[in-house]
Parts: sequence; structure tokens; C-alpha cells
Amino acid sequence: METSSGDSPRFFTREFNPASFGPPDPDFSEYRPLHRAILVGNWESVKRFYGSHPEAMTNSITESEDTAVMVGVMSGQKIEFIENLVQFGRVDLRRVNKEGNTALHEAAIVGHLKAAEFLVLKEPSLLYIRNLNGYVPLHLAAAHGQREILCYFLRNSTFNTELSELELDMLMHLEMTAGFFGNYYYYHYYYYAIHLFLTNFQGVY
Repeated sequence: METSSGDSPRFFTREFNPASFGPPDPDFSEYRPLHRAILVGNWESVKRFYGSHPEAMTNSITESEDTAVMVGVMSGQKIEFIENLVQFGRVDLRRVNKEGNTALHEAAIVGHLKAAEFLVLKEPSLLYIRNLNGYVPLHLAAAHGQREILCYFLRNSTFNTELSELELDMLMHLEMTAGFFGNYYYYHYYYYAIHLFLTNFQGVY
């Protein structure tokens, strides 16, 4: 006896209803040796891994979809090590992780100034890339209390057409929350810096 398609068990198989099955989760376990080598700053081990896994130069290597460069930045590796990762790996520095962060966002979070300077030199547009929350690296430097790297961003960015008045208010709120300035220092210094910043002046400091 024939049955309707809705009663047929085949109707519920992957063949007939592929939309009900999402793509398999990526397996990053093969990149664990590379991850460990980066965390301890072992460049020779990184090179050997790249030799047998050339795709790791450009792929995400963690479940958070961080690249090798991001891991190096977040773990605070020396600038020479990070330069090697970028130049040897021929990476796309505009690549983002699950949070929409670039390596420059991560440098802003951890306060890795030398990494930030190098990344901006290689790819200036990183200053203006927004993550999934709409934040540029400048926001994250302020939110995480990274004074030195924030000053660097202020000197090297032209956000007069990039940040709205609301975003500037948010930025100042982040600064206060992070404990950057006492009231006197904040109102006399920071408003002056923002004024110069918005008028495209590059010599704030």
C-alpha cells in the first residue's frame, strides 16, 4: 500500500530534508600543537607545524576562531615573534574571530602596544573595523583601561567621520568606568584631546 510523502520515513532523512542539519562543528584539535607552540613563543615549532599544515598560516586555529596572529597577540608574545607570524604566514590581518575582533582589537584588550603599532603599520584600516558589538579597537582600549594604547589610537586615527556623538559619549563613559582619570584631569585633558582628535589634528601628544 502506498503512503503519502509525509508518512514516509524517507521524508525525514538528510537526503530529503538537508536544511534540518547544520554544518558540522569544525575540529580544531589538529591545531593544538601550533596553539601550544605560540603560547610558549616557540618559533621553531611553529615553523615545523606550518611546514606540514600550510593552511594553518591563514586559518582559524581555535574554537573562538582566532588566528595564529591573534593567539600571539593575546598571549603577549614579543613583537619579533608576532612579526614572524605575520610575515611568514602571509595572513589576512582583516580576518575576524567569533566576536568579530581582529588582531588589533585583541591588542587593544590586552594592551600590547608594540603589536598594535606593527599591525597598524601593516594594515591601517584595522583602526576602523567594528566587531559584532559595533566597537572599534579604540573602544576596547578604553573599556579595558589600556591608557598607553588608547593614546596611540588617538594620535593615529581620524575618527571625525567615524564616531557619532553618542559613541563619543559612550567612549568617555568607558574611560571613566575604567578609572582612567580623576575628575579634574579628565575634564581638562580628555575634552581637549577629543577636540583635537575630531578636528583631525595628529599631534595631540
